[in-house]
Amino acid sequence: MLSHTLAVSPILLVSVVDNGDAAVLSDGIDVVDAGTPHALLSELMRTGAPLRDVLIRVVSTPDAHSLHQALIAVREFSAAGYPVDAIVVTRVPGAGDGWPKAWAVPQQARVSAFTAGSPVPVLTLRLRPQQRMVPRSMASTPCRQMPKPGVPAAQGDGYSWTIPIDGLAAVREVRIGQEGPELVLELDGHAVRRPLPPVLIRCIAIRADETPDGVVVAFERDPSLWPEGAS
Repeated sequence: MLSHTLAVSPILLVSVVDNGDAAVLSDGIDVVDAGTPHALLSELMRTGAPLRDVLIRVVSTPDAHSLHQALIAVREFSAAGYPVDAIVVTRVPGAGDGWPKAWAVPQQARVSAFTAGSPVPVLTLRLRPQQRMVPRSMASTPCRQMPKPGVPAAQGDGYSWTIPIDGLAAVREVRIGQEGPELVLELDGHAVRRPLPPVLIRCIAIRADETPDGVVVAFERDPSLWPEGAS
């Protein structure tokens, strides 16, 4: 199912809220409702499917909890090697649309602050009082230039691997682990697996250093997998 979706769609929508907005927005050309972030990420990890020109966008609503979950989704996709193109915030009340100010003004302020601090572009879709559903219009062109995956670099007797991660500045704790051919990145308790490049499968992850743009993981060669004198 995923391979067919990737073949026909440049935009995959994942929703952190269960209000059907992703389904409404996907009722158009080249847009697919891909379910929850966890469901899509699990499928990508299981299949190892490359995205190439396919875009991932996270759908949220203006409430604080959903926006927070959207940021977590952005970080997890990014850490797994599938950066998110944009966050789509739906049901945003517009000024002068007739909504009660006591409700609309805090929503608008929250979205503005969120947009200013978001690590990825934010697309907002207004909800007018006479509308029951969100509008079926959304930018189909890329909202940003995607970060390129890092390439392992020789460093001393081992390697370093730079992993770009969106929104890492908001993470309090980064931990790493390794299980077979996969690196395990744990960001504030949320674990994401990422396949290791071939040269690093024979190495051991020993340290992770945070940078403004991501994490630099240091590896040392596993003596049991590197014959003496091998390069």
